[in-house]
Amino acid sequence: MSDATESISTNPLARRSFEWRHAFFSLEGRLSRRSFWLAALITALLSFAVYFLLAASLGLRIPGRRNEAIAIASLVEFAVMLYPRVAIEVKRLHDFDWSGWWALPMNLLQLGAVLIYAAAQHGNDDETTAVGMGVSILVVLSIVLGTPRGDKQQNRFGLPV
Repeated sequence: MSDATESISTNPLARRSFEWRHAFFSLEGRLSRRSFWLAALITALLSFAVYFLLAASLGLRIPGRRNEAIAIASLVEFAVMLYPRVAIEVKRLHDFDWSGWWALPMNLLQLGAVLIYAAAQHGNDDETTAVGMGVSILVVLSIVLGTPRGDKQQNRFGLPV
């Protein structure tokens, strides 16, 4: 191994590449701020894509039922993207040496916002204030998870990444 390669591989401050399988599919270990924000951005883009594709395809199949198509698309998107979202949150919580179970109330809050949105679409009610509050709380929770540094030392969930 050359000196340059050896110094990069032994340097604890060297940036690691983004491990997408670990980020989206594992509940073990830790996730750095950089990886959290990258994974959160990818998850958000995938969520929008799933939602809009479902809403468009369902809306075309159910003429005059646009609101029901939007409600169904919202619920299916939540279910499809739940595991990757939880995996990201759990590992970020682990970076603070917190239990991953704290992701449960965060996702229950998001489920509540999705259900209120779906009910508003289905019933033609104006629930935009409740949905806006739910989304705002989720954005604040993401900022709280993604802003502070994690533990600099090894904790019960592993070494810092």
